Amino acid sequence: MGHSEPAPAVGTADDDAKIAAPSRLVREAVGVPPVARWRHRGEPPVLAESYLFPSRAKVALPRFEVPIIGIQLEGRKLTFDKDAPPDVHGVFPYSIPNRCVLIPPDTVSYWTPGPGSMNLSGVYVGGRGEAAIRRLLGGSREPVMLRDTLLVALARQMLNLATDRRPGSEDYGSRLVDYLVAHLEWLSHAPPAKRPVRNTTYDTAMSAVLSLIENNIEQPLTIDWLAAKAGMSPALFRKRFTDTTGMPVHSYVLKERIERACELIDECNLPLAAIAMPSLRRQPRATLIQLVRVVETLIQADGQVAVFEWCLGRVLSQTIVEALAPAQAAAPGRGKLADARNEIVRLLAVVAAFGQDDTPSARRAFLAGTQNLPLGPAPTYQPPDPAHWSEGLGTVLRKLDGLEPPAKALLLEGLVATVAADGKTTVEEAELLRAVCAALHCPLPPLLAEAA
Repeated sequence: MGHSEPAPAVGTADDDAKIAAPSRLVREAVGVPPVARWRHRGEPPVLAESYLFPSRAKVALPRFEVPIIGIQLEGRKLTFDKDAPPDVHGVFPYSIPNRCVLIPPDTVSYWTPGPGSMNLSGVYVGGRGEAAIRRLLGGSREPVMLRDTLLVALARQMLNLATDRRPGSEDYGSRLVDYLVAHLEWLSHAPPAKRPVRNTTYDTAMSAVLSLIENNIEQPLTIDWLAAKAGMSPALFRKRFTDTTGMPVHSYVLKERIERACELIDECNLPLAAIAMPSLRRQPRATLIQLVRVVETLIQADGQVAVFEWCLGRVLSQTIVEALAPAQAAAPGRGKLADARNEIVRLLAVVAAFGQDDTPSARRAFLAGTQNLPLGPAPTYQPPDPAHWSEGLGTVLRKLDGLEPPAKALLLEGLVATVAADGKTTVEEAELLRAVCAALHCPLPPLLAEAA
């Protein structure tokens, strides 16, 4: 009778070699060493690594002997199999919405990070943990999305132990492994219909919809419109969309819009408020009015008004008011500088105070800003009250917005001279000048545009 060698029992020393092999293969595929690595050599063995991927790098992961938990630690978008050979059919539609994926053994997978660098972690588990992951995969030969935040948190804590050597860290690591295995087993023993997993089967209709969302993310998107484009009823569309992405339509669209905003911040260095304004202008009137009220409440919540809070509230309220009533936007004014002397002195004093570290320096900056303005007798610098600096400043800006264009140009030159008096531009100065220029309906001066 033939004799076959029995398979190793779950949790044997063979697991150590099994989880070390994929680590070596991943390192070879990525071409760089991990930025963090933590290993538990107890029972069961666990290895957690994280790799930093450059923007839009393409990585092909080879076949592994054991399944892997892949976790997106940092970064915005990760695509599976977008540029893979045509004979590979598993596709993640543009991103992993919940940051966690199970990669089955004996499967080649292709990955492409989106714009910006990305930190990805691989967690290799032996013994009972491996058996639980295999049950969750259910025999799938394609990566499977796993909606579970606890696994992500456990992986982060394991990687933190790579550099944290405080007393008790070894015992803490053992407990993390126990939690990890117990959680995987708990997930895997749930009825298949209740497991938080989604397969990656390619859905042509949904892929087209996701491309449509990505290309029209700045436009109003409704389920009825998207369903019509997909040739489905709204009810069927909702189900197919959730089955494909693991999240409802509105959650996916919101995620994509946040990712687009993050990309714009990285690429063009605009403040978040400026990036959000085009979308805000398309919101319903009631939503905009409620937003202004909420922001004003938040600004006043602690009884103090920071420069950033005031500037954000000012720009936001002005933009929304003008979006709701375009006809009320101010027409070019006819006022002269001499007619707004008090308001100009007040504004320059505020800018000087927030751009300097002490009163003498603020006074010098104030004088630099006023010396070339035709304001009559030389004004005296009066430091604004730190607790009430913003009171009445909105009224000041409304009067200055009524200046004639040449007067506004001279005023901006005075503001620039105030900011440039010490040869540097602080964040507070840049934010104030951005809010002032918005209130005066003037572009940012080149000096401040570069600083911003």
